[in-house]
Amino acid sequence: MIRLRRAWFQLHKWIGLILAILIIPLSLSGSALVWRGWLDAQVNPHRYPVVSSPLATPGTYAEAANSLLKPGDRIVSMAFPDKAGSVQVTITKAPLGDSRPQRAWIWLDPTSAEPLDRANMNEGSSASSTPCTGT
Repeated sequence: MIRLRRAWFQLHKWIGLILAILIIPLSLSGSALVWRGWLDAQVNPHRYPVVSSPLATPGTYAEAANSLLKPGDRIVSMAFPDKAGSVQVTITKAPLGDSRPQRAWIWLDPTSAEPLDRANMNEGSSASSTPCTGT
């Protein structure tokens, strides 16, 4: 009986350790997806200025984003910050051949509508990219 208990304990221990190797990375990557906004603010703090004055009109942000669009791009949506952060403009790029349209994001300063950053879909919304210069 004691041998069977020890064997069962060893089997249980090794199965648990093997599964932990799989479960821990899965849990960490899931946490990164859940806290995407917080993680993006930590990695890219220049995208999240503190809003001290009232926001501009949506048309002002649309004009600023349109000046940064490349041929074939169009604005899909705009997200406005609650307290801190920038205005995030989602754009789609013209598809190449039979592929899906590609997305990109532009972050605009909430008070002046100046471009803060731009990231393509393959960089992700949490990717560190170079700030926009308004081309």
